Parts: sequence; structure tokens; C-alpha cells
Amino acid sequence: MKEIITGTVWTCGDNVSTYHIIGKKRWTLTGVDQEELGKWAFEGAVKEIEDVPFGFRDLGYTIIVAGHDFCGGGKSIEHPIAAMQGAGVQLQYGPVYAAAAYRNRQGETGERGMIWHEFGTHQVTANAALSLGNLQRRHFVRLHLDWRSLRTDENIITTETVNGVTKPYIHGSTPIFGRKGLDLGASTNLQTVIRTCAPAWPIRSSTANRR
Repeated sequence: MKEIITGTVWTCGDNVSTYHIIGKKRWTLTGVDQEELGKWAFEGAVKEIEDVPFGFRDLGYTIIVAGHDFCGGGKSIEHPIAAMQGAGVQLQYGPVYAAAAYRNRQGETGERGMIWHEFGTHQVTANAALSLGNLQRRHFVRLHLDWRSLRTDENIITTETVNGVTKPYIHGSTPIFGRKGLDLGASTNLQTVIRTCAPAWPIRSSTANRR
């Protein structure tokens, strides 16, 4: 299924950071609200719309052609994406894309005042893509990284009874289980567009290698 996106293009130039897309003072504290964040999208990059609600959306831009280091140089948060969606942006195009996420999960077993085991899980996921070439011939390189670390610690616990009241004391912990994993992946793709005279239809051919 093909989808055709039409709209007005904004060429934003280089080094438009996350703070240019949505300033920290505009971050919503009760969740990520697209509508509210969209009011102030790109006010840090387009001076004439500073402090103008929905200024970027009213300019009519729905497609962004990004330059070097677009949405970089700031925090890795979802607010800039939500701000662009709230401002009506349908497509963002650029030569390099990257995304990273960190997850930290903690758990424990035991009873009130006495924790027997502690569980910790850390995971880092990163993806990057690079596009090179021209309209007739383009190379795509994609990289994927997934790192995970799992660990279970058993607490060293003693109890002491004073005046009939027993209290537990934790004297540190000992690791009883651990696992680490790293997955790396890469793929390349070559896309070629050949135009003929009769009929005048573009013919796309592609080859891919994966390891």
C-alpha cells in the first residue's frame, strides 16, 4: 500500500536541537500532551513565532527537510516528537536517523521490613540509519544494538531481639544470578530508479545483504 504525502516543506538547516523544537519551559508535567506541546513547536528555531501559540502550524509547514544533527544536542525525550505531531508535521526527512532508549526495572521479594532478594534489569536499545546517494541511486545503511543485563542479589540478613522486639538487619548482598547479552545487527540496501521512454514508469530494483 502506497501513501502519498503532500504539503509545504520547511528546510530547517543544521543543528536544530531538541530544545529548539520544544523549549524546556514548555514541557508538560502531567504527561506528553501533543496538542499543548504543538502550540510551541519550533519557537526556538523560528524567531517570528516565539511566544505565538500554534505559530509553526499556522505557517503551514507539514514536511521538514532536516539538516545535520537534527533533534540532537539535548535530552533524549519524546517531547520533540509529540510537539511536531501536535504542530501538524506529517513527514521529517534527513540523511541520518538515530534513536536510543534505556530501560531500568527493579523488583524485590520478601516481607515487611525484610527484603530477601532484589532483581535488577537494565536494557539499552539503539538504532541508526544513514542514507547516501541521489534521487536515482541511494544506499541505506542500518545498525541495531540491544544490550541487556539481569542480576539477582540475595541479601545477608540477621535479626536481633531487644526487649521482646525483633528487628531485621541487612548487612549487604551476594549476587546469586547474573546474565548479560549483546545483540548487534546491520543491513545494507541499494535502491535504483530507472526511467524509460515508453512507458514512462519508474522501475525500482533493490538488493539487500544482512548479517
